[in-house]
Amino acid sequence: MIGAVAEPRAEDAMITTERVGDRARLDAVHALLRSEFAASELEAQESFPVREVAGARRFAVARLAGDRVLAALTCDYIPLVTQREPVAVIGGGHIVTAPGERGRGHARMLLARAEELVFAEAAARGERPVLALVESRPETTAFWARNGFRQVEHVRYVQPPMRVDRLTGRPLTPPRPHPLMARTADPAATAIPARLLADAVHALWRHWYEPPALTLTPAARARASTLLWADLYPAFIASLPAAGEVPLAP
Repeated sequence: MIGAVAEPRAEDAMITTERVGDRARLDAVHALLRSEFAASELEAQESFPVREVAGARRFAVARLAGDRVLAALTCDYIPLVTQREPVAVIGGGHIVTAPGERGRGHARMLLARAEELVFAEAAARGERPVLALVESRPETTAFWARNGFRQVEHVRYVQPPMRVDRLTGRPLTPPRPHPLMARTADPAATAIPARLLADAVHALWRHWYEPPALTLTPAARARASTLLWADLYPAFIASLPAAGEVPLAP
């Protein structure tokens, strides 16, 4: 994503949202993601991948052997309109490698390809990616660390509910603590400005967790928004260090 060295591409064995119009292949990518992640963590198959939402853009990249999907990755490019210069945050979505294919470098190649797509998107918009964030599972922090991400320390970070009841707004999945992993444009950085991190998380949550207005009743949307913006996000902000910088793990 940012701060990584891109490896040579294997165009004959890679598909992206830029090159594929084959619904069957996208369905196969979605099926691999479903093998690792709960349905509540993914968008519906028929709408995968969501390409443009309110200025943000989702990329899906997959590694193939013939028609078989070996590994897949999604990520989101999201402009940070609250910053003084045209910058963006990259949200690492989902990454999965098929059983029997792990340890062969597929995930690293997907990250490198995603980085190329992200920088091409930034150049086309006249923007600059400054931060990549990943809500890591505890068992995958070592993978992200090997690829230049470091854990954000001393913050209270939870993943908001992935889905809510359309009529009541009641969460269908609970908020879950997750290690928050970050990669900055400067590999030598030891901290992230607290304001940048706050803005980046706000942008990611709006894109990932704020339910679309048309899918909920007004009362349900109000309840879901209250949980997100009056409870969980203020708790995260309150956990940020007063010094103005959030340290990264060594």
